[in-house]
Amino acid sequence: MRDSFASTLTKNILKNDKIILIIGDTGSGLFDEIKKKRPNQFINAGIAEANMVTVAAGIASSGYNVFVYAIGPHVVYRAYEQIRNDVCLNNSNVKIVSIGSGLHYADHGPTHHSTEDFGVLKVLPSMKIFSPCGDEEVRQITNYLAKLNGPSYLRLGRGIDKNFNIKFNPHKSQKITEGKDLTIFTTGCGVNDCYEVTKRFYKNKSIELVNISSIKPIDKNTIIKSSKKTKKILILEEHQKIGGLADEIFKIIQQNNIKCKNISLGIEDVFCSYSGSYEGIKKKFKISQQDIKKAIDKII
Repeated sequence: MRDSFASTLTKNILKNDKIILIIGDTGSGLFDEIKKKRPNQFINAGIAEANMVTVAAGIASSGYNVFVYAIGPHVVYRAYEQIRNDVCLNNSNVKIVSIGSGLHYADHGPTHHSTEDFGVLKVLPSMKIFSPCGDEEVRQITNYLAKLNGPSYLRLGRGIDKNFNIKFNPHKSQKITEGKDLTIFTTGCGVNDCYEVTKRFYKNKSIELVNISSIKPIDKNTIIKSSKKTKKILILEEHQKIGGLADEIFKIIQQNNIKCKNISLGIEDVFCSYSGSYEGIKKKFKISQQDIKKAIDKII
């Protein structure tokens, strides 16, 4: 996802002198072409995320579209006041790009996990939140953000989109598969994990897999229609259950008086201390492919 973002943003910057990239001293080599051909559109702000966001808001006030690129928890949590006051309060044209989101940095410990970002950012007025499932969707969303005016958050983790023929629409979720026995709502890397499980173990079941790449604004219509149709839903997210995708979906279901069986898989109100692999940390905190299969077996 990271490389897809870098190559797509580079193309946009080379075509548009009103797009600026500010990085937090990470991934600098990905942007060598920008540094060489458009040095005035690139700033390495160093390890100073809060200052970086304030600088971005200042530059945006002069008519620029500014992308801020850094490791997820550092740019979201350390710079939260600046995102709130400098970016959202002023409706600044700043795009916060979070790399290594979710549990991507598995063995780096909780300080490097961004598993609360949806919760703290979606409460901010004006903020839009996007969570692509793989490289192709990253390309489409990056192109969209290069033209969009206003605050946005792009969450990049470990995703594979398996040539899902995705056509990104900020107002509509994508159905990866259609079905009537169960709906799975997920986002980011969860899309491929759920797809792999359903194709491997449930060929005789009719399962609807919905990729929710726009967390805010969220596509309420698809959630309502699919939940009413299957009357069984499974939600998977690489995020705290509190304040995450599940909370948002359950609120929509409750508000529309939809009765359905449901299970949600996410982080259970704990910090994810762990030493090992990315697949290992997902297994430990029960959001792995094995856990998806167990949840599907239970609900259907």
